[in-house]
Amino acid sequence: MTEIMENIEGAEVIVDNILILGSTIQEHDERLKKVLDRARQCNLNISKSKCQFRKNEVEYSGHIISKDGLKPDPEKVRAVQKMKKTENKKELQTFLGFITYLSKFLSNMSDVSAPFIVLLEEKNEWCWEKEQDTSFNKLKDMATNAPILSYYDPKQPLTLNVDASSKVLGAVLLQNDKPIAYASRALTPTQQRYAQIAKETLAIVFGCQKFHHYVYGRQVDVESDHKPLENIFSKPLNETPQRIQRFVLQLQKYDIIVRYKSGKSMYVSDTLSRMYLQETVEKLVPDIEINEIQLNAHLLISSEKYELFTKQTESDEILQQMTKTNKEGWTLKKEELPEDLKMYWQFRNEITCIDNLLYKGLKLIIPTSLRKEMLQLIHETHMGIVKCKTRVREFMYWPGMMSDIQDIVEKCETCAVNNKKTNNKEPMITSKLPDRPSSKLAADLFQFKGEHY
Repeated sequence: MTEIMENIEGAEVIVDNILILGSTIQEHDERLKKVLDRARQCNLNISKSKCQFRKNEVEYSGHIISKDGLKPDPEKVRAVQKMKKTENKKELQTFLGFITYLSKFLSNMSDVSAPFIVLLEEKNEWCWEKEQDTSFNKLKDMATNAPILSYYDPKQPLTLNVDASSKVLGAVLLQNDKPIAYASRALTPTQQRYAQIAKETLAIVFGCQKFHHYVYGRQVDVESDHKPLENIFSKPLNETPQRIQRFVLQLQKYDIIVRYKSGKSMYVSDTLSRMYLQETVEKLVPDIEINEIQLNAHLLISSEKYELFTKQTESDEILQQMTKTNKEGWTLKKEELPEDLKMYWQFRNEITCIDNLLYKGLKLIIPTSLRKEMLQLIHETHMGIVKCKTRVREFMYWPGMMSDIQDIVEKCETCAVNNKKTNNKEPMITSKLPDRPSSKLAADLFQFKGEHY
């Protein structure tokens, strides 16, 4: 059918249905004549009883298409209205499945379905109470009052409005401030522990991939109420936090311009990001394809040391305070921060928390209790100030680290007694004994009798 009707402007085919569009009656009739002529040429029989002509609106693929926009099918809305109170998890999932169909039409559903998520968790017993009953009736009312969505116009500018709350991502596609489609999904337990800036970046990834057929191949303005995102997307990729790098890489195929917009002006996606419809649960939608990167892979330390860093980070009050702040979102003003965190303000967007360890970019932030030990390791071969700083600046950090290194070198008694410029080489690293033969291979370059090997 699609091949038969191809190249006829205004004729859209889905399976065995043909939709003929026209901005005027004359244009409609001309296109209708072309479709009928093509059908006659191809010996295609069309049942007159199934045809509708010159309609201002028509039911098509589960929607009502009209001159005003896209509306949900009243029959499906009526089906939702007739649903009785659910008696078990399976019936609740069926109800939420109907709501899923209407999700792109609904925006004002903040927190309405939260009580249902509790019931659907396997660990919880079924207990339908007044809270669930209120949410059930409210969702049915909202389905009745679903708004009309505008039609997408490829010639008009396109805006993607995104937001992220503690548990949900929200996105809405707009043209001329009129909604084209809504979308949202729940964050996984792991994603809920991300820093707020990572969640906001993930919201952009979700919005672009959800509306891929709209945004791919054209310029799109992305609006977010998280101002640090503007800075993130203006930086070179290697200067962004490691976790956010993988999100930014996913967005490389899209032509997006990220702009800040105050939260007061973003009520639509802000509301979406605070709803908890079952439709948004990740298992019911295709997973976002993201290349997982193990940030700790570049840390050349033993498992014992790794556990030590993790334990000391978890017991460090300042770092735990920073972990909480980084997850919930940094304040807009430095003055509002606790005194201990103000020193991290200028590079707050570079800080990430992976597996209970804090990083500044790729550099591990050292807990206070381990900094003295790190200083001793840095200067164990009594190298000079410059070499000691060069040795560590790429993989560890704490506020005032460079000053601490300079101080320990200048006060080193061994260096003072020898009274010489310290140009010592770094010590050789002792390798652990392998667990089995040929489990480790080593290679090197050397010179012998004027020949290189």
